[in-house]
Amino acid sequence: RTKDINPFTRLQFLQLGFGLFHLCMNLIWALLHVHRGSIHQPGSLSYFFAILDRSLLACEHPDYHTLLATLLQILRGIIIDAWKVECGYSSLATFAASKPTPSELISIARKILKNHASP
Repeated sequence: RTKDINPFTRLQFLQLGFGLFHLCMNLIWALLHVHRGSIHQPGSLSYFFAILDRSLLACEHPDYHTLLATLLQILRGIIIDAWKVECGYSSLATFAASKPTPSELISIARKILKNHASP
């Protein structure tokens, strides 16, 4: 093009490569492929999809945004449940009212990593 007189106008500063959107999309589809399981298998993604009534995620390549939002919702629920289990109180509100110290929070976070996030 005649007006492309420098690398900026020729768009040479743009990097040709794998985009972050495609990287994230392939990651969540791989997670779905590996951990889909069955609806009767507690902890599988199909089990959580049934609990959340997300029947649209049962197809081969579900909608990216729906799948990402659902996976994040499942992750948040698992993390909240792990805190409920490890805090030693009947509810997280009671635990928060006890004003835990930063060292107690770190200790509980380490227990969560050890008991809930390790293979």
